Amino acid sequence: MRPFAGLSAYYNAPINAFRETQDDIVLGILSRFGADKTQEDAWRETLAILRQALAGLAGHLCLEFVVPRLGSRIDAVVLLPHAIVVLEFKVGQDRFLSGDFNQAWDYALDLKNFHSASPPPSFSF
Repeated sequence: MRPFAGLSAYYNAPINAFRETQDDIVLGILSRFGADKTQEDAWRETLAILRQALAGLAGHLCLEFVVPRLGSRIDAVVLLPHAIVVLEFKVGQDRFLSGDFNQAWDYALDLKNFHSASPPPSFSF
């Protein structure tokens, strides 16, 4: 499932394909890069949230997106026709912390400032 070969993510697929793919298949792809039980449980909860949140949207989903040249990993990047959405999940947390907000903000800035030098892949919705 690498329709965007230029994207560096553990998993990437069109949103509709992601929503139709069983969790175990997505988890298998993510787990190829190594994960313990806690990480797999977090991914499972993340997938459930994303399936619901992305219903009805056309676009592309990247999970565990590696920011070029920095090596940091963003939990999820959603590419929509007019927006790029950075999502950082804090599974098991019961409150929002300013550091969590800053982490997502920094990831968004990383994408803006340290994206690949090559042009973005072209795709249509």
